[in-house]
Amino acid sequence: RKQGVTLKDTVSNNKPSINILFEQTKSNILKIDNLINQITQTIDDLDLKSEKIKKKIKEENESLKKSIEEREKRLFGELEEINKEKKLQLNNQLELLEEKKISFQNACDFT
Repeated sequence: RKQGVTLKDTVSNNKPSINILFEQTKSNILKIDNLINQITQTIDDLDLKSEKIKKKIKEENESLKKSIEEREKRLFGELEEINKEKKLQLNNQLELLEEKKISFQNACDFT
């Protein structure tokens, strides 16, 4: 009979190599866990930074909106003042024209 190598013999002969592979595998698992944690932390950091940036954008937009509204209000006020002034000038001219018309009518009235 041929004497074959048994599984037990193979394991015994290769036990140091198997132990090394086992330790390397455990080490790799720990490295993977660390990478997973780093990636998870990076994702969380990105979410946090994104929220901060969104908040900053909203604050700046609110500030811009307020500035635009204040400018609009000021410009509308200026426009109203200009309108009032121009209307007053035009009404004065209208009054003068009415007076001239009456003067001309009186001058032309020979009766």
